[in-house]
Amino acid sequence: MARGRKKVSTDSLDAKIEHQKAVMEKAKLKYEAEKEALAELIKLRNELTYKNYLSGPSDDRDTKEEKCVWEFGTTIQGHDIYIKIKHLEEENILLLSFHEAEKPFVFRYS
Repeated sequence: MARGRKKVSTDSLDAKIEHQKAVMEKAKLKYEAEKEALAELIKLRNELTYKNYLSGPSDDRDTKEEKCVWEFGTTIQGHDIYIKIKHLEEENILLLSFHEAEKPFVFRYS
């Protein structure tokens, strides 16, 4: 045996392996749940139409960019959800806000 190294029992090593397997399985389940949530958000974004439109385009209050922020509303599982997005260059968007609505929606084209 190499000098200065402790001998690890097989039982101890097996327990560590099983623990690491459990940690990896938990991480995998969390990853899958996050992946599913992201897929739902992408689907929701792709389903937004003029009927969900609340306001915009308006200026970005933080960066002072003009006419780039849009606001939408939708219902998810019985809850009114407010969505604010920023149109970036080309076809990219940035989700600025996504939360339960604080007041009733007033849709312009419903």
